[in-house]
Amino acid sequence: MERKAQAPACGENESKQGRKAVGGQGIGETLRAAGLSRSTYYARLRRGWSEDQALSVPVNEENRAGAGRKVGIGEKLEAAGISRVTYYARLRRGWSEEAALSAPVGESVGRPARLVMPDGQAAVDVATGNGVHRRTFYRKVSRGMSLKDASRR
Repeated sequence: MERKAQAPACGENESKQGRKAVGGQGIGETLRAAGLSRSTYYARLRRGWSEDQALSVPVNEENRAGAGRKVGIGEKLEAAGISRVTYYARLRRGWSEEAALSAPVGESVGRPARLVMPDGQAAVDVATGNGVHRRTFYRKVSRGMSLKDASRR
């Protein structure tokens, strides 16, 4: 059983998409006058907005590309010289967003780059020579043990 399409009411045009244009204008002209793109208009309709509401509510300008737009996290990271991996790792460790963006990369937050025994030898080399694994040595030092005690079994 086929249904025949009804003619649009007087003063209304039917667009290709099946949406009625307003006041005898085509949908393109109506959208241009409202300052909307087709994609914004149809996305609003898919979200359940009425046609009048979809046409009358202005676009949120601060999210639009161009002047006055918000700076995305990617641009902030690029400006700071920090990778996404470093940034999100810092956030997972409890850093504030500001600190994660402002601290220079390569700065050691945990242990110093090289721990040296009083006689000038690298403490980790002494520990591995005594049969203490490198990770075990650094764990002992991070828990407050002296270099001498941490390098012994």
